[in-house]
Amino acid sequence: SRKFRFNAWCLDTVGKTSSAMSGPGCLNVYAFGVSQPSRSVLLLCEESGIDYKFQAVDITKGEQKAPDFLKVNPSGMVPAISDGDFNLSEGSAILTYIAQSRSLDTWLPSNPQVQAKVNFWLSWHQENTRLGTKAILRPKKFGGDKDPAGEKQFANGIAFLEKRLSEGGPFLAGTSAPTIADLLILPELDQLQPECFDLFDFGPYPKVTEYIERMRQALPKSYAANFAVPCDVSKLV
Repeated sequence: SRKFRFNAWCLDTVGKTSSAMSGPGCLNVYAFGVSQPSRSVLLLCEESGIDYKFQAVDITKGEQKAPDFLKVNPSGMVPAISDGDFNLSEGSAILTYIAQSRSLDTWLPSNPQVQAKVNFWLSWHQENTRLGTKAILRPKKFGGDKDPAGEKQFANGIAFLEKRLSEGGPFLAGTSAPTIADLLILPELDQLQPECFDLFDFGPYPKVTEYIERMRQALPKSYAANFAVPCDVSKLV
């Protein structure tokens, strides 16, 4: 089993590297442990038990702009992956690719209606829960520009989640187990809770609070170590 070594800004995998990681088709995951979509991809890799190699990219040191990394992702952003000679960026695209290429049917079910629901949440996330970082975390903790409209949109998104979860569930696509949609959205929510950056009051949204706890319980292999990284950083800023 993998062991983890943490520092304030990145997560690094240590221990024996499997033979599947060393040849053509090795899945390399370039990520930064505090990055929300990076966390999503790492949760999928760890929870599903697939073979992969974690490549730490410390964006606080500008490593995302290094020439070698730009060959993988010319936009200079994390996460990104290389799978043999195939490169890909953007968290939702990476989650979809890994689930499809590794036949992770639980994480991306083959039923077209369920897939459509998963795709809805992957798209919805970009203009709603993603604002947990863009409009709340960055301005309040990392010097970004204030975005009152974005904060309001995030709150509206949480209210939307509350209603959807009260009508269905237990997970976003109406499935009995989490999908990649849940993995993409979770890191935008948990980082704002009191034990981490403490930047949003989830008190008026009990279904969302229950959902976050349900997700934690559904990720026994990966969640504690994954969540520890932003929580450690929250103590420093």
